[in-house]
Amino acid sequence: MVVLRDVTERRNVEAMRSDFVADASHELKTPVASIQAAAETLVRAIDEDPAAARRFASQVHVTAVRLSQLVTDLLDLSRVESERLEPKEVDLGRLIAKELDRLADRAEVMGIELVADAEPVVVLAGRKDVRLAVRNLLENALAYTEPGGAVTVSTRRRESKAVISVADTGIGIPGRDVARIFERFYRVDDARNRDTGGTGLGLAIVRHVAEAHGGSVDVESELGVGSTFTIGIPIRAAEDGNSS
Repeated sequence: MVVLRDVTERRNVEAMRSDFVADASHELKTPVASIQAAAETLVRAIDEDPAAARRFASQVHVTAVRLSQLVTDLLDLSRVESERLEPKEVDLGRLIAKELDRLADRAEVMGIELVADAEPVVVLAGRKDVRLAVRNLLENALAYTEPGGAVTVSTRRRESKAVISVADTGIGIPGRDVARIFERFYRVDDARNRDTGGTGLGLAIVRHVAEAHGGSVDVESELGVGSTFTIGIPIRAAEDGNSS
C-alpha cells in the first residue's frame, strides 16, 4: 500500500509539473511574439519614421517589463510549490508596515489611500513566503482600485490562528469567477488584466503560501464595492517562545 501510494503521489506531482510547464509556455509565447514583432518593425522604421520607431520602442519596453514580471512570478510559484518550509518568528505588523512603505509612493501617484490596522501578532512561518503573499495581495488590490479609493490591511489573532486581511474599494469580482480566482493563470477579465500588467499568478502564489502553512485563503467580493482577501495561518506557538 505504501509503495502504491508513493507511486500515485509521484505521478500526481509529475502531472502537475507537466501542466505547469504547458501553461507557462503558453503564457510566455504571447509577450515574446509581441516583442519580436515590435522589434522587427522598429528596425525598419528607425530611419524612415522616427516617431513610429519611438512608439514601437516604447511597446517593446512595456512588454519586456511584463515578461520580466511573468518570469519572476513563475519562479516564485515554482519555489513555494517545491521548497521545504523553514519557519521563523515573523512579526506580521512589522512585515506589513514595510510592504506598505514600499508601495506608498506608487499609491500616492495613483490617488489611493493605504491604511494599516494591525494588531501585534507573531507567527512561526516562512518569512519570505508570508511577505510574498502579502505583497501579491497588495499589488492585486492596487491594480483594481480606482483613484480616490483605499486599500486596508489588517492583522488579527483568532484563537490559534493569525488572520491577515487586505480589503479594497475596487471594482469587485463577478460571482461566477470567485471559485476560480486562485487558479494559476486564471484571469477574471483577460484583456483588462493584461492591460494592468497582471500575470494571473499572484493569487495562485497566495493560495500556495497559505496552504503550505496549513492555512487557507478566502475572498469576499461585491461588484462596484470592492473585495476582501483573508489569509488564515496557524500561529504555531511562536508567542510562547518555542520557535527555533
